[in-house]
Amino acid sequence: MNQTSKPKLERDSNIELLRIALMLMIIGYHLIVHGANVGSGGNYVIEDKSSVAYVLLKSFLVIAVNCFVFISGYYRIKFRIRTFLNIIAQATFYSMLLTLTADLLFWENNGWRYYLFALFPVFAGTWWFITAYLALYIISPLLNNAIDSFNKAQFLFILISITIINMVGGFMFDVNSVGVNNGYSVLSFVHIYLLAQFIRKYANQYIIKSYSPSVYIFSSTLLFLLAFISVTALDQRGVVRLYAYNNPLVFISAVSFFFMFKSLQIKSRFINSISPYVLGVYFFHDHPLTRELLVNNLFELSLHYSGIVHFMSLLIITLLVFTVGVLVDKIRAFLLMPVLDYLILRFNLQRLDRLLNFNKKHAVSQNT
Repeated sequence: MNQTSKPKLERDSNIELLRIALMLMIIGYHLIVHGANVGSGGNYVIEDKSSVAYVLLKSFLVIAVNCFVFISGYYRIKFRIRTFLNIIAQATFYSMLLTLTADLLFWENNGWRYYLFALFPVFAGTWWFITAYLALYIISPLLNNAIDSFNKAQFLFILISITIINMVGGFMFDVNSVGVNNGYSVLSFVHIYLLAQFIRKYANQYIIKSYSPSVYIFSSTLLFLLAFISVTALDQRGVVRLYAYNNPLVFISAVSFFFMFKSLQIKSRFINSISPYVLGVYFFHDHPLTRELLVNNLFELSLHYSGIVHFMSLLIITLLVFTVGVLVDKIRAFLLMPVLDYLILRFNLQRLDRLLNFNKKHAVSQNT
């Protein structure tokens, strides 16, 4: 994922635009899942046209997380202690800020244990994605070294094996012992990472790019039709499983969506200046406290309108949450980054970068 650092024009703006689009999709997805309660706790009810629209939107938006991880896999993570510590610092900053703000607003005193969890949100799993992604980040030097040692046949064997674990054992049979957790896990992220590297090294990307818009539309539409049939004709059998992140259709849609943007040729200082703060938007809007006070309440406000105005309101809310999140994260970066840079320099932590990046010749500059 992209981290807060000085934006550089040499970054491919098409991929930075993709990061922005994915975060907007995640906000919209959370409005539907947590605001409209579509799929929250297995709740799928088709009552009117709005209910159908929610399921349709969810089918096209569900790919965002997998696509984020695919970016990291495609460009490969190059371990940097500054990025690693920055993610932890971001998580702690937002966790403590939002927890203290909520306590001040509602005059609550939840005890030391509550604040201990707030102080260590990565380990407490406050944001499941961050916990899983940091685990992927830590093991990325091992994955990179292994990938570079594989020939094509070995790599294909490993990829097929982990696909069977994640999608057959994990998706089809929901085997708990392998720790797949519907794709909400580091194992699923490793699967995406390996898939992205294999495609980069061996696949015909010209063909993938050519068909990516059609494949994304087809696979997402098929996902919607399967979900709609499950809700209306099969008593919701399988509908929750359909939106699991390790569903092959979700994988296919995510890969196709990535290559739709990969085909673009864009250079934009404006886009590159916004994208470093995308992760902060996630921290800001999907903390449990913010989700309850902000996302759910804003969704309730949109219900005062009907039809197309309601969905236009959701779009405006999505853009508003994104904009506020970017502004807040800019303040966070202004306050914390100088401190983090000082600590890294003071304790010479850059030596970990040299220690963990075994094969510098294979590193790709787009991702950090």
